[in-house]
Amino acid sequence: MSKKSMTKKIEERFRERQREYIERREQQHLQYSKVAPLLEKEEAKMQEELKKKVETRKKRGKK
Repeated sequence: MSKKSMTKKIEERFRERQREYIERREQQHLQYSKVAPLLEKEEAKMQEELKKKVETRKKRGKK
């Protein structure tokens, strides 16, 4: 094999791997964009519960 054909094959492989990588990243992004709103809701719910617990403890401390 000549040096040119080797270089060509290496570049081809590189581009193919790069394309696969980009596709995987896009898939991950899509999956995250579907899950992100649910995570935000869960986070908000947990923050609210934490606030209630803190308020309850403050009230107990004052009595």
